[in-house]
Amino acid sequence: MLPQLTLYTAKCCPFAQRVEMAFSETGIKFSRCEIDLLKKPDWYSRVNTALEVPALSYGGSSVDPSRPSPDSIILTESLVLVELVNDLSNNQLLPSTLTPVQRGKARYFMTQISNKLVPAYVGTMFKGESADRILTAVDAIQCLLPAEGYLLGEQFTMADIVAAPFLARTKVVLSIIGQNVSAAQATLNTLETDDKFSRFRKYFDDITGRESFKTTYFEDIVKADISERLKILATQAEAGRLN
Repeated sequence: MLPQLTLYTAKCCPFAQRVEMAFSETGIKFSRCEIDLLKKPDWYSRVNTALEVPALSYGGSSVDPSRPSPDSIILTESLVLVELVNDLSNNQLLPSTLTPVQRGKARYFMTQISNKLVPAYVGTMFKGESADRILTAVDAIQCLLPAEGYLLGEQFTMADIVAAPFLARTKVVLSIIGQNVSAAQATLNTLETDDKFSRFRKYFDDITGRESFKTTYFEDIVKADISERLKILATQAEAGRLN
């Protein structure tokens, strides 16, 4: 029997969705505690001093999530938690039947998501950087994919889980920014229509078609959160210009 597991999460957060997808794919039961990232509760600093999600309370007794048991261990960082869920599930997300090379490919793919796609997403959304960087990141990612299927063909793994939430939100960010910035709309159009990215589009449809993605992705909430954050950033930028 597995220990008590409480996930501190947020429906808008791509990092948290990774862990929720991992739980969904493996069928491991856990308790869920939603954190409002724009108005974090004071008590959450007792769970995670960085005030970020996801965080996981592991072990100890089942208690009010705002007061985790002193016998619980608090673990953070989405990649760490996805690996933990894989370990708890006897490697369902990276099966031991895979060859060492296949496992290496999966781990390399995850580093490319972290080193290329995530910075491009963050740069476009929070720093006003050129959306062209997203095209470069997506191209690098699709070059690692086989002709069909997921990263490792028919085997869906943690590598695909790590990619899915950010690929979905990247398109949302481009769509919202593109309402006012033609370059962002052009980037989105390229991703959605250019033959160069046809492999990306098939992969995107495959991973976002998984039940684990569909049940953990809340598009209306994601769009509202991104819109609100962009509005806050625009207000802060305007205040900076006036000062």
